[in-house]
Amino acid sequence: MAVVTLVATASCSGAKPPAATVAGVDITRAELFSDLKAEADGAEKAKPDAQGNALSSPSGSTPDSYTSAAAATALTGRVLYRVYEHGLAELGARVTTADSDSARKALCVDQSTGQETTDGSCPALDDYPAAYKAFQISLRARGLAFSSAVARKGYAKVKATQPASLRQVCFDVAGVATEAVTKQIQLAVAGGATLDAAVKAVGTDSSGQAQVSDVQAGCLYRSEAPASLAGAKVGEVVPVQTSDGSLYVALVTSFATANATTFAAGPPANDPKVSAVLTPIAKKILGMRISIDPRYGHWDRATLTVVPPEGPVSSTTTTTPAGGALTPANP
Repeated sequence: MAVVTLVATASCSGAKPPAATVAGVDITRAELFSDLKAEADGAEKAKPDAQGNALSSPSGSTPDSYTSAAAATALTGRVLYRVYEHGLAELGARVTTADSDSARKALCVDQSTGQETTDGSCPALDDYPAAYKAFQISLRARGLAFSSAVARKGYAKVKATQPASLRQVCFDVAGVATEAVTKQIQLAVAGGATLDAAVKAVGTDSSGQAQVSDVQAGCLYRSEAPASLAGAKVGEVVPVQTSDGSLYVALVTSFATANATTFAAGPPANDPKVSAVLTPIAKKILGMRISIDPRYGHWDRATLTVVPPEGPVSSTTTTTPAGGALTPANP
């Protein structure tokens, strides 16, 4: 695998070319190298199952060297940060507290321990430098905010041309242990009980384990809802089984059209008619000029990533001083 090697130079002169330039704003090699070092230092302490995640790019075979794939991943993050910044400005949008909270939780889940603690901290991120961790959270938050802003801008057109894509089924739902519990609840509701009352009457199994969870309310786009929900009538109690095999019982409460706020928070993920509206909006906004130093690869507009070069790449340096370690000095 190609490696980007950072070598301490005996002497350097002249300005270093930027690693990338986004809409006239330079991303310096110092920023890139700082991210790579933070990645490598943090990944050494992270559990193996965190490898390949946003904060765990692989390092090279020698100290302070990094694979070209890791360099491309790190530079992609820096480019996207500027891209989202530009996009939010174009749309007159900003990052909200909710965006930042969601970004932090998602980043925590991506790392080894999976969940935040009850006090809202995330030990899985503690091995990374504070500034780098803050950058990654901000990057994700900007991405979420940009996606929401694009959806909000496209909502009116989707509503006018593809109203069926906005239809949602709303329901009260509870997890159940067995299909027999679902049938028990269905019979109780058919007999005049409320779903809450029917759930509370279920009780526990012979070992004292609960057979049903508390009732919660929710809505799903009909295009993404399980068939039993999407095809049910208001007031009907139906069994629901998710792709992972989990069992639920749901009472359909209404059908509704998603409003702009709901749509912006999350449009249908796999609806080609919605994508046909939103994708051109995003592409127009993201069409700014982006240049990448060829040693790190090239920018792929289709995937919004830096694609690493096929051959080995390295920084242009003098030889390492005798006995000296490889370091990212003077990047």
